[in-house]
Amino acid sequence: MNEERLIPLLLRTTHYIRRKHTEVLGPFGLTFQQFNVLRILLGAERLKEDSLPIMEISRRMVEPGVGITRLTSKLESLGYLTLFTDADDSRVRRCELTNKGRNLLEEVEMPVRVAVEQALSGIDRRVEQELTHALQLMLRNLT
Repeated sequence: MNEERLIPLLLRTTHYIRRKHTEVLGPFGLTFQQFNVLRILLGAERLKEDSLPIMEISRRMVEPGVGITRLTSKLESLGYLTLFTDADDSRVRRCELTNKGRNLLEEVEMPVRVAVEQALSGIDRRVEQELTHALQLMLRNLT
């Protein structure tokens, strides 16, 4: 294995993926981390989890360890989510997507999809599956 080429290539690819997300999300006033929080909440809704504890959102983030309290407070101030105290445990803060947050995600969906398709163009299904498998192994090895 040629790790002298692989790791720099992964890091460089990650840089350009992040840059493309910034370019696509910027006009909507969103950072990648904010977008990630909103997408997690939308996914939870689709699974019939109407709200999520802040720490569960943090666990599901692409970049664990980001300032989740700051992120959720900012998104609440923009009207994209609602924060409230858990009815069963007053120490737990929960989040719920608002209609404004859902509408924003609808607006952002197509530009994000186009960027993802651009990044993956030319990669056939078999290669995509192999790459996914390899990255999952690496992630498991590192966490």
